[in-house]
Amino acid sequence: MSIAALCFCLLSLPTNRELQDEAKSTAVQATARLRDGSRREVDVATWTPDAATEAGLLILDVRAGSRPVGDALPMESVEVDLVGGERLIGAIVGGAGDDFTVRLGPATSIKVNVDALAGLRFPGRLAAGETAALEPPSSGDRLYRSNGARVERIDGTFEAFSTEGVGFESVLGKSVFAWRDVIALYVENAAKAEREALGPASVCVDLQDGSRLFGRWTSSSARGLELERAAVVATLPWPWIDEVSKRADDFAFLSSLAIAKTDAPSPFGDDLGFTFVPRIDRAVDGGVLTAAGRPWRRGFGVHAPTRLTWRLDGRWKELRGAACIDDQVLRLPSRGSVRFRIHVDGKVAWESAVARGGEAPLEWPVVSLAGAHELVLEVDPTEDLHVADRADWLAPYLVR
Repeated sequence: MSIAALCFCLLSLPTNRELQDEAKSTAVQATARLRDGSRREVDVATWTPDAATEAGLLILDVRAGSRPVGDALPMESVEVDLVGGERLIGAIVGGAGDDFTVRLGPATSIKVNVDALAGLRFPGRLAAGETAALEPPSSGDRLYRSNGARVERIDGTFEAFSTEGVGFESVLGKSVFAWRDVIALYVENAAKAEREALGPASVCVDLQDGSRLFGRWTSSSARGLELERAAVVATLPWPWIDEVSKRADDFAFLSSLAIAKTDAPSPFGDDLGFTFVPRIDRAVDGGVLTAAGRPWRRGFGVHAPTRLTWRLDGRWKELRGAACIDDQVLRLPSRGSVRFRIHVDGKVAWESAVARGGEAPLEWPVVSLAGAHELVLEVDPTEDLHVADRADWLAPYLVR
């Protein structure tokens, strides 16, 4: 059993009236992407996990509608990254000892143990561009707090969580830093997740707010998807869910694999100091990947010219996905223009026509990876001299 399973539980709270009304729908339509490359429209309110497995489900694109309006969250939004890749976005509503509780909405709260914590941040407490300055220490624990108009970094040792804040020991002694002043917390000794035994109904659920939960899909109803995590089952309402994806050894989103090499020079020249760092599962400006008017939870946001390289083990068979200029350029004077390329073992496997902002995503033909050991995704500018060339690789994934 993984450390995350030991320290992580879902708590179902009573739903409010609006959530109950939302659940009265008798059908929830979604698009299923299947292993054979086809797509199928399904009613997820009645589609069972067994039926999904038999059909060869890889990705279920839900987007059932607006998220129900629940009780207002009592504190600012916090981003919590867990060991193993899960992410919670909500509000901290309490803490005691090694545990704190994150409320995702009116119906679900999650208790997190410090051993499952990779880091937590309150991004709304930082000015634009300051998030990149938050870094974990090379050793020990680190807390960032607001000290008036200044961000203060404190290195030391985590002590305990409480309803009031975070207990922390440093050269200044032992203190409890109020939640309202905490900007980020990194704990060095977070245990690494052990490899899970992934069953046929093991899934990742991406919620509309950016949260990402792992568990076993046990059943479906008009009300939502039932997710079992650490022997606790919670119902996630369909209007909260963007996407459900399979977790298995024969399927992986490319963004879950480590990038071996990144070539991303300053497109406007080093003298101007503009550098666009490629982002994983985010647009290049740090926002949500957005194309064709909808969010995408997986992929890479880059600025042309950029090359991303992966080392493969020769066992993957295919690469599938799409590419597009991010919709953020629709707010800019120029819409950009780029050309996408995929290289496999040094050879061009796919090259796009010129792509411009506002166009529909380009879905490339299936790219064979049989026996391949190197994969490169490349984006180059065209005639617009780098202006607004903010490109997205949208949900590229590999299958065996």
